[in-house]
Order: sequence, then C-alpha cells, then structure tokens
Amino acid sequence: MERELDRLYQTPLGEFTAARDELAKRLRDEGEREQAEEVKKLRKPTASVWLVNRLSQERELDVQRLAKAGEALGKAQSGGLSSEDFATARDEEQRSLERLHQAASELAEQEGVGAPSVERATR
Repeated sequence: MERELDRLYQTPLGEFTAARDELAKRLRDEGEREQAEEVKKLRKPTASVWLVNRLSQERELDVQRLAKAGEALGKAQSGGLSSEDFATARDEEQRSLERLHQAASELAEQEGVGAPSVERATR
C-alpha cells in the first residue's frame, strides 16, 4: 500500500483526483473496502507540498546534502565546528538550496504551477 500511495503522490497534480479515485475503486474491487475508504478521503496536495514530495523522490541526494549541511550548522551553533567547517557547511547548504530551487522551478513549469508555490516549497 505504501508503494501505491507513493505512486499516487508522484502523479501530476491535475491527475491526482482521478488517480486517487481509480486506486480506491481497485482496492474496493479487490475486497479492501476499509483501505479504499481511507484512500478516497485523501485530499489533493497543495502545489508546494506536491513539489516538496516530488523533490524528495527525484532529488534525494540534494535533500540529503541539505539535511547534512543543516546538521553541521546545528553543531556550529553549539561550538562544535571550526569557522572553516562552518563556512563549508554554509556553502553546501546554499548549493543544495539552489539546486532544489532550480529543480522545483522546472517541475513547476512542467505542471503549470506558479512561482509562489516554488518559493513556499524551497524556503
């Protein structure tokens, strides 16, 4: 089921509702009425949430780099990093954010999603 839901949330935004309903129907036809009802209740994600989900799937390495840089910057705040290591972590954070912002912009353009959603997804 988890794989099915991952696939559902990878669906283009304009196709989400139809894909959700199709999944619910298939589950119902397979005798999984309870799961079908749960799927039917799922709401279409906002554009910014959809972008974040797609980035987490399609740009996993950049997301991991961003998380690692964030951890390093957290250590720096507690005095656990040299100023050189802090600068390196800050640079990596910026590069990761720039790559993710660019990827989000490209996805948004493909899907007809506006720039405000990209900004909310990548802030």
